[in-house]
Amino acid sequence: MDLSRVRGQPGKTAGLRIVLPQRQQRYILTYPGTMYDLSEKDLELRHVFDAKHLHVSSHLFCRRRYGPS
Repeated sequence: MDLSRVRGQPGKTAGLRIVLPQRQQRYILTYPGTMYDLSEKDLELRHVFDAKHLHVSSHLFCRRRYGPS
C-alpha cells in the first residue's frame, strides 16, 4: 500500500471507521476526526486519476460538501 500521498494536519486526528459484520447485518462505528474538515480543495486530481483504489470519507461526514465554506 502506497501511503506517500497521505497528508496529516497538525493538531488534528485522523478519522476511523470500523465495520462489524454480524450475519445479515453490519454495524459501523465511526470516529470522524478530520473527516468533517475535508473539502474538494483537499483532492489533488492528478493523484486521484492515477490511483488504482481510493478511500475517501463519506460525503455524509463532510460539513463543507456543498460548495465554499
